[in-house]
Amino acid sequence: AEVFVVFAHDRLIAAGSTAIPNVAEFAGATASRATTNHVTTNRAELWLRDAVKQPVTVRATGERVVVPLVYGRGDIAFHVADVVDASVGAHRWTVYVAPDGTPLLRARRTMHGAGTLQFDVPVRHPASTRMLAPAVRANAMVNGNAIVSDLDAQITWTGNADSTVVPSATGELVEVIDAAGVPATASLVGTNGGVTSWSVASDANADAQLTAYVFGMIGKTRARAMHPTLTWLDQKLRIFVNESGVCNALSTGDDLHFFGGGAQCENTARIADIVLHEFGHSVHLQSHLASDEPELALREGIADFFAANITGDSGVGRGLAFDDAPIREIDPVGSELRFPDDVSGVPHTTGLIIAGALWDLRTALIAELGELAGIAATERIYVGVLEHAIDLESSYLAALLGDDDDGDLGNGTPHRCAIEAAFAAHGLVPDFETTAFGTPIVDGRRISITVTPPAATACSRPQITGVDLTWEVAGTTETIAMTTTAAIGEVATYVGELPALTAPTVVTYQLVAHADDGNDVTFPQNPADPRYQLFVGTATPMFCDPLDAQPAWRETGTPAWEWARPFARAGDPPVTFTGEAFLGTNIQGSGQYPADTSTAITTQVIDASGYADVHLQFRRWLTVEDRALDRAAIAINGLTIWENATELDHVDREWRFVDLPVPSGELAITWSIEADATTELGGWNLDDICVVAFDAPAIEPPDDGGCCASTQNPASIVLGVGVLGLALRSRRRATRRGASRATLRAACRAGRSRP
Repeated sequence: AEVFVVFAHDRLIAAGSTAIPNVAEFAGATASRATTNHVTTNRAELWLRDAVKQPVTVRATGERVVVPLVYGRGDIAFHVADVVDASVGAHRWTVYVAPDGTPLLRARRTMHGAGTLQFDVPVRHPASTRMLAPAVRANAMVNGNAIVSDLDAQITWTGNADSTVVPSATGELVEVIDAAGVPATASLVGTNGGVTSWSVASDANADAQLTAYVFGMIGKTRARAMHPTLTWLDQKLRIFVNESGVCNALSTGDDLHFFGGGAQCENTARIADIVLHEFGHSVHLQSHLASDEPELALREGIADFFAANITGDSGVGRGLAFDDAPIREIDPVGSELRFPDDVSGVPHTTGLIIAGALWDLRTALIAELGELAGIAATERIYVGVLEHAIDLESSYLAALLGDDDDGDLGNGTPHRCAIEAAFAAHGLVPDFETTAFGTPIVDGRRISITVTPPAATACSRPQITGVDLTWEVAGTTETIAMTTTAAIGEVATYVGELPALTAPTVVTYQLVAHADDGNDVTFPQNPADPRYQLFVGTATPMFCDPLDAQPAWRETGTPAWEWARPFARAGDPPVTFTGEAFLGTNIQGSGQYPADTSTAITTQVIDASGYADVHLQFRRWLTVEDRALDRAAIAINGLTIWENATELDHVDREWRFVDLPVPSGELAITWSIEADATTELGGWNLDDICVVAFDAPAIEPPDDGGCCASTQNPASIVLGVGVLGLALRSRRRATRRGASRATLRAACRAGRSRP
């Protein structure tokens, strides 16, 4: 403090002091320098080095002062402190240290030029918007001197004049290595107090290096906040970019590797989600506590969530195919994946089960706690899954362990109900009782479904509040609320009725059940083919094969077609639609269709002449990747009439009725799959195949039914009742009016064209 006096007009007119009043005592006032000097600089150096993460040089000035520390309004403590001068590169610091060596306060003195270093990178992918991201802890040469940017991406140099900055895509915590040996570089101008921006957007290989560095650092920063005790994060992460190959990337559990771009895929290091996904793999394997490695599906789901949690977007991998479509959606509307129903031979697909559970938990906790607290709580639970889960089945218990706050799961955990609800929605809570949906029933124009609520428990369970029926015919769409006489929470049968329709016609329809937690359940549960088909009217069968015996059809390409009973592998059906067996690709063995090849099967020539309105009708259970990767198709005489969707895997969960218009005349029908080299699903499964005419005389069903009809009402033959695995077990056959029933019955069994 200082005492001051003021003179004016040749006399003293005021006196005062800068001292703080009412100072009772100083902490450490009696300590002597002789007993404390040897610890003063040592502890100051350690404290500052830990804060700035750089080497520190310290020097005791010999000055002793009184430092007021203000903790709040009226809460001031006075400390005797020794002054230490410290330097960190071009930075200068003053550190105040208590006589016992405890650091009290530090202040940076800027005696140099300083600016911010930023890298221009895509927000998500090269076709998205771009951003200037802080180049944190990045190496650079400034005026010929090697420096490292600080945690605020600040770079410094001696003097206040402009500087020459040569940045690099490597730093203290992340090292980006270009496979071609051409590290990105530039010569830029740094201005005191300004921003130095580095952009190489037009150079894909250089842009891959900058993007990998930025999102490698973002991943490290976020992982450190999630898992502060993970010491592996202190090591330098090596990221290899522009490697040979396309459409892929990998983590070794430590290093990351990214392939260059090609005609089909973007350079994977330029995709933010993919960099974060692969880094998520490394964080997972470094965090895992069990001696056995976690299963692949768990690892893929964990990595997808890591990326989605940082971007805040449930669509993962946008930009890989040069557009904004995700390669995986971990929160698909109305078609959440469940364990064990959706377990397949594809780890990325099966992993969506745990990724979806974690995303639903994140959404619920944000709604309950607010965004920042909700995400923080989710990340603590997520770390529990990283550390303790070894497979999907163990993920629920691992989540509870991550949430536990007192070492006693018996008294619950802070967010047990939210965890239970999110994980149960994906089938991950053992013995969990939830809402049960009965098999939808079609009776003429009436469609009904029974909903059974769960029993009451300590954690409330979602209740169905209503079911909508949407149908479309001849370009007109209508939605109605199905009706029930039951109250919410009671067993309820919801009923809806289609309008009177002009037969024959094909109706498409969908059921959507609404729950009080905001989650809808949609039937059918296949976003790639989201509507059932229903045929209403009468039809003339020209060819029917119920596939009760192995058909003598022509197979081309790689042999893969089998007539067999169900084995339920790789997403294949657990039951036939009718009879004892069906036709499909590799039903036995792994259940997967062959990789990196094509396979097809073609019927004999079918005579469909004499009719103008001819349709192919059959039952299908198909699982195949999206068409950009694997193509499933149906052709008539070599011309494609149907193929699977792009951007979405086609995954049937039930036997689906299919009606496709076909030309009249002689027909040869082909079902085929063309597969790439990786990730194969269950493929085609076929049952009850018919070629029928809509413009023929009405059918008079025999007493025992018919192979092409699915109702005993001759006025309204309904062919499309394939809802939720509904399998009409009675053998069905059909005859033309006046034809020999015995002859057509034999034709159905033999699978030959009508006489």
